[in-house]
Amino acid sequence: MKRYVYSLVRPIRFGVYALTLNKRRVYEELTQKKDRVYNFVARQVLDQAPIEKASTRVQLVIDKSKNRREIGEFNAYLVRQLQSRLDPKVPLDIYHHSSHENLGIQAADLFSWGVFRKYERGDVKWYDVFSEKVLYDDRYL
Repeated sequence: MKRYVYSLVRPIRFGVYALTLNKRRVYEELTQKKDRVYNFVARQVLDQAPIEKASTRVQLVIDKSKNRREIGEFNAYLVRQLQSRLDPKVPLDIYHHSSHENLGIQAADLFSWGVFRKYERGDVKWYDVFSEKVLYDDRYL
């Protein structure tokens, strides 16, 4: 099934950007501040994406995992970090959707699973299939 889905999306121009957090090495005090860690990791990945090349619009679609207050704080953080990289005429839109509602998030989950298997199990069978689309893949801690 994964290979079939990939055969459908392979012709589309896209890239996979991944940063894998080694949760076992996260400082104890930060384990209580998951939002801060989540924001940091998100920014590290987005810093690798060439959003400054956007000429019409930037749309970020995030897997909805936060409450309303947390979404507002997360969005404000990303806007502060990313708008300086964008032409002022280029709008930045951030959406939070449930994965069951959004095919893009489902595709991202499929690739994320391959990255997870690579680092957690040393299994690169699926990762190797889509590795040509991987533009950034790193580990933190």
